[in-house]
Formats: sequence, C-alpha cells, structure tokens
Amino acid sequence: MNTIETRRLSPAETVRRLLGEVLNCGNLELAHELLHPEYRYESPTETMNGVAEFQEFVAALRAAFPDPHVAIESIVAIDSRTSTKVRVTGTLEVAGREHEYVRLLFIQTYRF
Repeated sequence: MNTIETRRLSPAETVRRLLGEVLNCGNLELAHELLHPEYRYESPTETMNGVAEFQEFVAALRAAFPDPHVAIESIVAIDSRTSTKVRVTGTLEVAGREHEYVRLLFIQTYRF
C-alpha cells in the first residue's frame, strides 16, 4: 500500500505560494489547496466568501493587469497570523483607456 504524506505548510509559506503562484502565475486551481473552503476576505470596499469568489477576483485582476507582479517586501508570522507588506506592479489595461503602469502597496493580514 502506498501512502502519500502531505506536509502542512506554515502560514508564511501558504501566503508566499498564494501570492506567488496564484496571483503572479495565475494558477487558480492551487487556491483550493491553499485556502479553507469557507475562506473570507474583507476590506473597506468589498467582501469575498469562498474559494470560487477568490478565483473570480484573481481572474478579473489578471484580466485588468495581464502582467502582474506581486512582491512580498516583508512578512511576519506569529502563530496562526501572518502580516505582509506587498508591492503590486503591472500594466492596467482597460478598454477605451490608454494603458498605464501602476504601482500599489498593500498591508495584509491573514489568519489560518
């Protein structure tokens, strides 16, 4: 009998893979492995519930920014919480508008 052991990722490793492989590379299916089925995201302007809504968000983001680059500038992990300072750069492509290069800075906190 073959048994495959899956190593549980630390919260910091999970965030690195989420930003690097899902947002940067567009591997939307990986979100199912990294996020809890009841994933919830809250910001002052929007709320997402579940992995499917996260995948829709990433797909829309990558459609508007076809060349996204998400770079973690700093990451702090304590127990089940991880905070990151993230710089996002890319070309914003919106129909009917001139393309423009955008730089954004985010502070995000994750709880696992």
